Amino acid sequence: MDNYDFILENLRFHLYKENSIILLGWYRDDNPDGRYLEVYLDECRLEISYDNRTGIPIRQKYLQYKANVNEEINAEITLPDDWKQCKELRIYCVHGNERILTKSFKTGWLMKRRENVEYYVENDQFADGRVVITGWAAAAGEVQFTLMNSGKQEIPIEVTRSYRRDVKAVFDELSEEYETGFRISATMGKNERGTLLFTCGEKKSQYEIALHGMSGDSGQVGMLTKGINYFRKYGFRAALTRTRVKLFGEKKVDTYKEWIKKYGITKAELEKQRNTTFSYQPVFSIVIPLYKTRPKYLREMIESVESQTYGKWELCLADGSGEESPLISIVEEYAERDSRIHYTVLKENKGIAENTNAAIAMATGDYIVLADHDDLMTENALFECAKVLNEDNAIDVIYSDEDKVDMNGKKYFEPHFKSGYNIDLLCSMNYICHLFVVKRNLLEQIAEVDAKDGHAIYERSEYDGAQDYDFILRCVEVAQNIHH
Repeated sequence: MDNYDFILENLRFHLYKENSIILLGWYRDDNPDGRYLEVYLDECRLEISYDNRTGIPIRQKYLQYKANVNEEINAEITLPDDWKQCKELRIYCVHGNERILTKSFKTGWLMKRRENVEYYVENDQFADGRVVITGWAAAAGEVQFTLMNSGKQEIPIEVTRSYRRDVKAVFDELSEEYETGFRISATMGKNERGTLLFTCGEKKSQYEIALHGMSGDSGQVGMLTKGINYFRKYGFRAALTRTRVKLFGEKKVDTYKEWIKKYGITKAELEKQRNTTFSYQPVFSIVIPLYKTRPKYLREMIESVESQTYGKWELCLADGSGEESPLISIVEEYAERDSRIHYTVLKENKGIAENTNAAIAMATGDYIVLADHDDLMTENALFECAKVLNEDNAIDVIYSDEDKVDMNGKKYFEPHFKSGYNIDLLCSMNYICHLFVVKRNLLEQIAEVDAKDGHAIYERSEYDGAQDYDFILRCVEVAQNIHH
């Protein structure tokens, strides 16, 4: 075993707990040998609490490493009050009698990290006499931005803030209202350099601006300045690793935006779809289990269904948040104005499989559609399903490609263009996931009956966490006609 059997992705301080450290990482080969972590501050072993994350989003997140990662280790470590008097924090990966050092951090480096505002600049560009800087920043309070020129004079700026779901996924302690995203715009001279300061209380970080779009060798200067910023923030080893990835890794070209422009659906096409009447008009029952869903995501999900260009649908929501669910008023608001929205509040949370079964029990449509409570459906999603069913109404199962979208609902990224039906791939991983559309009569073929109360079981609770995978495998085993 070597020190890379545990990969440490990130180490940071908790934004609100003064002496708590959060570390994020994963075990190579998904930890088949039961490795575990030990953390020491000098010679004192520290306790670790875990809130690990699993599932398809984690698997997709780490596909770039070509590694089998199903579980992301999310650990919290509380430092003693006198930790600043110690010398070093060490993280070990333990396997049997072996204990291998994974990472070590000098407490001096940790103290500097504790004093910094967490941030990341994704882009800085110069055009038409203005610099535009975008990225995210997070702290225990609202981050303030100050732009200084090379003469240490403050430059007036315009700041636009935005909510970032991707950042919230990392900084789970942040509230739903906290806007980490920023876009800063300011007037600057073409050859002017500057420094962007991030402050929150006594915490402060700074970023040396690397303007793109300038004449001469500005591209090389920008790359150098970005490299210096990364070196200052993360240290030599991290900067070296990043450089190797840049030099020898896969070249990432931002062509997806152009692809969407060329092949994406237009407003005119959407309007044409709304005015299209099919000879065969199946009803799609979209079944979604809810459990303490964040109100923002719930509203976005419902509204994405309401915006479908094909109108023969019903939305079946089974809420496992309990009889005092905070979601009741939100869903009833939508259900009152749209009779296609059906809602039931379960007495207790029965787990994702049984909650989904409760949603399926509400469905009356010709086809059942699986989706998650924080998913969004593109406006033409159901239209495309209805279209292929009019071309071939013998189709038993339909599955779609997937995508990710930013918090403003404008930028699409990380598309998952799936293959045609591939049983070997499906037996290796759930590449199908969502949307998953199955004909009702096929659903009845795979249903089981609960011995206690006689209710139909479609998704099996013993597979909670992989319940959709089990469900899909049983569906395709029976299906005769599967369409991507």
